[in-house]
Amino acid sequence: MIAGKISLMRTWNNPVGLEEDQTYSGLELEGNFYSISFNIGLYYHISGDDDDHNIIPTLGVGFVF
Repeated sequence: MIAGKISLMRTWNNPVGLEEDQTYSGLELEGNFYSISFNIGLYYHISGDDDDHNIIPTLGVGFVF
């Protein structure tokens, strides 16, 4: 099964590689293969003062219970 998601991400409290108090909006694709979940996405900077990170790519692997 493959699904598309629209997401909102907010940073706070010393995030790794980003400034705190930034907001990002993004699109993700998620797929499941048996009990393993895979996702890939792009987040776009929409508020805050961190001009160095306008686009953030994401990649993830997880387990479905």
